[in-house]
Amino acid sequence: MMVLFSKYQLEKKNALNSKDVAAAFQSGALMKVIDDDQNWGVADLCPWPNLGDSSLEDEIALKGPLYQRTYELANEDLKARKNRRSLLADKFVENNWIITDFKNYSFETAISGTVKVKGSNEVDELHLFLEKLARYDVKIRLDFNSCLSSGEFNYFLNRLPDSVVEKIEYIEDPSLWSYANWKVWNQKVPLAIDFVSIDPFKFEDGWSVLIIKPTRQSTRNLMTKCHQLKKKFTLTSAMDHPVGVAHGLRFAQNHAENISGFLTLDLYQKNDFSRYFKIEQTKVGFSEFTLSDYGIGMTTTLNTLNWSQL
Repeated sequence: MMVLFSKYQLEKKNALNSKDVAAAFQSGALMKVIDDDQNWGVADLCPWPNLGDSSLEDEIALKGPLYQRTYELANEDLKARKNRRSLLADKFVENNWIITDFKNYSFETAISGTVKVKGSNEVDELHLFLEKLARYDVKIRLDFNSCLSSGEFNYFLNRLPDSVVEKIEYIEDPSLWSYANWKVWNQKVPLAIDFVSIDPFKFEDGWSVLIIKPTRQSTRNLMTKCHQLKKKFTLTSAMDHPVGVAHGLRFAQNHAENISGFLTLDLYQKNDFSRYFKIEQTKVGFSEFTLSDYGIGMTTTLNTLNWSQL
């Protein structure tokens, strides 16, 4: 199997999380696998080094876990294209709103539904923002990307007013994983755990919701384990390239059990892949043009890219 890559840069509109650097672009590479009969498929390799991933270059050189998952998805796309079938459904997926910069968010229009807020260590300002947000008809998902110390999160949690706590669906990755701390916190407010190096299912009373990113993880296995333990899960994008969003969204079309997290295309400036999606408020699906193609679609634009061995 031949493996080729096409590097890209996505232009950010704002910082995307508490650990995001000032860089205006998110870098990654599309992977293209080609078999002996010249059938091909694609997927997205989009590491986040500032959140603990290896660099793009190291992922490719070492064939790390993100590389392996990208390779799996590209092969699924190849098989679908080879068999002339689409991996996508004519179905919308319901998603949370996402607020990446709460300090500059203006409440000019009413907001409702499920809202994901990217938190930071400026917890006093965050308290004030959440008090305003809780006045609306919302469910709040709060994501700290493990930016707080245990002391900072205790400070934050102990000062949350009841009006905010009752609106919180879960708090994701408040600090670095510590079973002793998370077990206590999870009794006060539901915690959500993103993919970590430990096996979360060995510490099931330390969290309430598992965050699953289909472009980074073996999704079916994780969903099965959640069902066995009667745990909730949320399917989300990795704030990646539209090719990655398409792969993740196709899983959500078939397996989402609650509000998902794929409303991330708008975090970047539009590009040639934007037209393959259909977005209505918090609902994301695929355009008719995309659905008429094979695999994850997008063939016209994919054929214009330069591919090489890295």
